[in-house]
Amino acid sequence: MKKETFQDKLIKRFYGIAGPLDEFRKKEAFRLGNTCFILLFWGTMALNLLALALSKRYPEVVAYGYPTALFLSTLSASMYMTSKMRHNQVDSLDVEELTSKEQKQLKGASIKFALYFTAVMYIWTVVFGAWMEGLNPLDHLFDLRKFLAACLGGIFTGIALEIMLRKRMKKAENLTISSAISKEEPKWIKNMIKRFYGIRGPLDEYRRAEADAIGGQAFIYYFYFLALGNAIAYFLAYRYPLEVATYYPMIIALFSFILLGIVNMQTLHADLPQYDLDELSPEERQGRPLNPILWGLGVALLSSLFAGLADLFSLQLPLLDSIFHIKSLLFGGMMGLFASLALSAIAYLQKLEADTAKKK
Repeated sequence: MKKETFQDKLIKRFYGIAGPLDEFRKKEAFRLGNTCFILLFWGTMALNLLALALSKRYPEVVAYGYPTALFLSTLSASMYMTSKMRHNQVDSLDVEELTSKEQKQLKGASIKFALYFTAVMYIWTVVFGAWMEGLNPLDHLFDLRKFLAACLGGIFTGIALEIMLRKRMKKAENLTISSAISKEEPKWIKNMIKRFYGIRGPLDEYRRAEADAIGGQAFIYYFYFLALGNAIAYFLAYRYPLEVATYYPMIIALFSFILLGIVNMQTLHADLPQYDLDELSPEERQGRPLNPILWGLGVALLSSLFAGLADLFSLQLPLLDSIFHIKSLLFGGMMGLFASLALSAIAYLQKLEADTAKKK
């Protein structure tokens, strides 16, 4: 029996897969995770632009509202993924498929998780309450009301987990092959995946599987980073609202761009942007390739506009004067130059790979 790697365990825990990580479950989990990753990524970028534009005039609103908006976004993506996986019966729990170690862990899993949830919630309420009030956490360590509240939350969580596990076991007993086949996806999801990964031509099985594997794994790290960042932001927002409103959106944007760069490198490594002219549809053949200069100018204009709107309240200038301020123009020019160079590099790499493929 093949030993599970850390990556496989992480995938199973995140997507709620019990038993062996077979091809069907892995494929379905990555397919849903990829869709959630793309939607969450662009939604986070839109929230970042809004937060950065309002952070200087409304720091307290951004300090609390931005983490809340991110939390609701991640929660919505998680609920959508969970409902789809339940509908496709990917989360079914067959006890016979589990290893002996997993069967032992399943016994009393709801009780163990309830105790773990109670301990975490109690520590969080004690530390967060002491931080809010400016007191020593050790003085509130034996607060009976906080302990009873955490115990009550742990009891309800354990009951909910036990009900969910029993439903998943019952679902596994009634599982059929026809019920596990996913339905045809809407066309807009396929077009969204093709545009995000720069795929031209048909979205065949290989390209779709590779794109789903890249996005499905990226969604795990993106989700955990946003969850951890929100917890820290809520913790610091009470005493340092201005710093949270200023730097937290920048940190999220920086991590998003780093993750996007890793995704693009994996996309190029998997040869997803490569295409054959015979595979293109008539509409794609008529489309022109990306012009780095035109895209650089477009990014420069949008970046200057955004910088002007972001500094509108701090510069105390009219809108046009703020947009054409030297600071806004410099920011827009640097972003446009970066976008033009990045597109030129990508086009050059694609040309080299195409020439290499022709020689072979």
